[in-house]
Amino acid sequence: MKKSKKFSLRNLCIIAGCGLIVGALVLLIFNVASRSAYTACCEEYVSAIGKILPPVQNSVPRPGQNNTLPAMEVDGVDFVALLEFPAFQTTLPVCDDWGAPEKYPCRFTGNIHESTLIIGVSEPLLPFTEELYVGDSVTLTDMTGNRFTYRIQSIEISDNARKDTLQSTDAALTVFIKHSLSSRYTILRLETAA
Repeated sequence: MKKSKKFSLRNLCIIAGCGLIVGALVLLIFNVASRSAYTACCEEYVSAIGKILPPVQNSVPRPGQNNTLPAMEVDGVDFVALLEFPAFQTTLPVCDDWGAPEKYPCRFTGNIHESTLIIGVSEPLLPFTEELYVGDSVTLTDMTGNRFTYRIQSIEISDNARKDTLQSTDAALTVFIKHSLSSRYTILRLETAA
């Protein structure tokens, strides 16, 4: 009798362990598939925006300029900019409304010309987050074709993405990246490149 109880407990533990392994594999596959789908979707949005974007010209933020970011609608989504990491040949569309940073970067708050713009994005869209360094270039092109060039001035790690944590009087642009497997955020503080 004792032997059969031990045997059935052992079998139950083996079955439970196998179930957990299968569940973890399913989640991993789902995560990879979602990442691929969102990346492909971003590429399609960038391509569509590129076809109707006015000629791109280098620009600098002008305080006192109109505080609104002109939006361009693509498939029912309003985009306000293209965020580019040239060293990684990555361009992502920036949505005007906060809400789906796992699908594409989203404007959290702020404006380019007042140097208060904060953009949030999920790490799967920027798989090179750990390879970013102070001094790296980042560009932001608005929907009127003005391209603004920035340089990373600092990289911070935070356990939250509250407005008071993200706001900075020293940064012209702030990009925060939600880590996929933790509740941590990488916060990029950028300065306007001269």
